[in-house]
Amino acid sequence: MTTPITLSSIARLAAPVLVAGALAAGCGTVAANPGGPNQPANGPSVVSGSASPSASASGSAPGSAPPAGAHATPVPTVTGGPAVIVGGAACSGWPADAAHGTLTALFTPVSVERCVTSFQQIAGKGEWETATVERSTDRLATLAAALMRPSAGHQPGVMCPEFVVLPPQIVLFSSSGKELIPRLPVGPCGAVDTQVLSTLAAMTWHPVSVRLVTKVTPVAPPKTFPGASLAPGSPKVLRTGAVSGVANGTPAQ
Repeated sequence: MTTPITLSSIARLAAPVLVAGALAAGCGTVAANPGGPNQPANGPSVVSGSASPSASASGSAPGSAPPAGAHATPVPTVTGGPAVIVGGAACSGWPADAAHGTLTALFTPVSVERCVTSFQQIAGKGEWETATVERSTDRLATLAAALMRPSAGHQPGVMCPEFVVLPPQIVLFSSSGKELIPRLPVGPCGAVDTQVLSTLAAMTWHPVSVRLVTKVTPVAPPKTFPGASLAPGSPKVLRTGAVSGVANGTPAQ
């Protein structure tokens, strides 16, 4: 049986490589509030009560904070469930059985939801890997136009990075309640079209529900000893006594 590769096992190691490659190749976008393929921005966020996630990498923005003095409504939160599979939506209640297809002018979205996986500090619970459903109702015409763009085929002579940029997980809703998981147009390197990612990054998102997937186990710092210095390979001890007639750099008397 093949063990599934989970986001928690590779996200922190792979994210810097994905970001650097995307910037170099122009096949993705990175901003202070990213979130297409869904990775956290500016480190883990601190969540009081339930959740308000920081989004993840490539075209996403975190949910908007409530105005000063406003009382935030607690976000429904659940704990546990299956592991997060890379490239899949792991949010609780995600409509995986919604229709899949190409967006056309016959479908007019009135809202869009996305599933964002990230790492968050949960008040009183520590750091968790989370999967959050977020909703937006602005810039829908711009998003629809970006989603209806044709995919670009690979062009001769175009150098593409040797990694995969994970696509954002989104679902569109019409005024009649119909759901559509749209086909995402891709660029010449096979990554999601940058106009789709930049539009998602510019939209205002609000958390709908949060799933606490896995609690992050803190990594204990390496043990050291007085007068010792740890370096790659075997530990090397810094001597502080007399060595070959020298005590702390001064000839021993």
